[in-house]
Amino acid sequence: MRRLVLLLCLLATSVAARAGEAPRFVERLLQLHGASYRYQVFVPDGWTAKRDWPVVLSLHGSGERGSDNRAQLGQGLPRWLAQHGADFPAVVVIPQAPDGSQWNGAIEAMALKALDDSIGEWHGDRRRLYLTGLSMGGYGS
Repeated sequence: MRRLVLLLCLLATSVAARAGEAPRFVERLLQLHGASYRYQVFVPDGWTAKRDWPVVLSLHGSGERGSDNRAQLGQGLPRWLAQHGADFPAVVVIPQAPDGSQWNGAIEAMALKALDDSIGEWHGDRRRLYLTGLSMGGYGS
């Protein structure tokens, strides 16, 4: 009986701790044509490799360009996910375009490689791919 009570207490503690966790953003790195690019991936609560997941490619606006791999989280869908992502049922790929670039040419290829790499790593469903963008990212979309 004592073990059962202890087990129930541990279970309740782990559930309460999980409920307070922030949505999970995972940093990733890719190499393309001799250049390195960092990007973020939002992994939904309850993610498991036992199923395939919808995948969203989210392109940021011009104000989030850079190389810190953080600024692209400050606006649009990534910002919303940081606040409300617990119930969002998809993997979200969030690349960052370098300063002075746009979502075309080599940077477009980088975003598509980040998408493809994430589909493989996070069990993405190629029949449920979505594209969204804000400002410059809307143009890229």
